[in-house]
Amino acid sequence: MMESLQQTLYQISNALLIPTLVALLGLGAWMVLLVGGLIRETLGRPAVRRALTRAMQDRGKAIQHLSECNHGVIAHFMRLETAHPGQRDKALETLEIS
Repeated sequence: MMESLQQTLYQISNALLIPTLVALLGLGAWMVLLVGGLIRETLGRPAVRRALTRAMQDRGKAIQHLSECNHGVIAHFMRLETAHPGQRDKALETLEIS
């Protein structure tokens, strides 16, 4: 009885070895992508901060200062605003949804 239970558990563990390894490799790759995005976002924050500071200091050219930033939410907003010229509300609405 004990021998058959041991044999059954051994076969189950062998059958699940490959799917488990594939899942772990997939999760590892996903983690690397997320960490890369985090590093990119962290390194891009000073540029975003500079663009926001310049836009707040010179409000007449705020859109020009914001368009110089190519990182983060500001860059995404500027791409949306370019795709929908004259419709900033539409760009903001799209940005809030995503």
